[in-house]
Amino acid sequence: MQRRASGIAAFLLVAVCGLAGAEAPQTTATLAPGVLRIGTYFVNPPFEYVSKGKNIGFEVDLMNEIARRLHLRPLFVNTRWEVILQQMQDGRYDCIVGGITITPARQQILA
Repeated sequence: MQRRASGIAAFLLVAVCGLAGAEAPQTTATLAPGVLRIGTYFVNPPFEYVSKGKNIGFEVDLMNEIARRLHLRPLFVNTRWEVILQQMQDGRYDCIVGGITITPARQQILA
């Protein structure tokens, strides 16, 4: 499972690198101008967790880098697994992370 999530995260980074290139478009469409709103839950080490009051982990680092390359400020919103998928459908986030495995059903509703 962790290998699959890492593969997905690596794919996202490659995709964003290709899109962002050296110069990201100034009009990246997000919920709030200049901000990448990221839904997650900080109870999933090593992907995202809280240590000494700081949000850390692989996906935190990954999303910080994606936001940087898109010239956006990352805003992590802590939520719960039980509601994160519905919150994404409701338009509360630009993206979600949390070791989320792609399934055909999730791909259908979150594409």
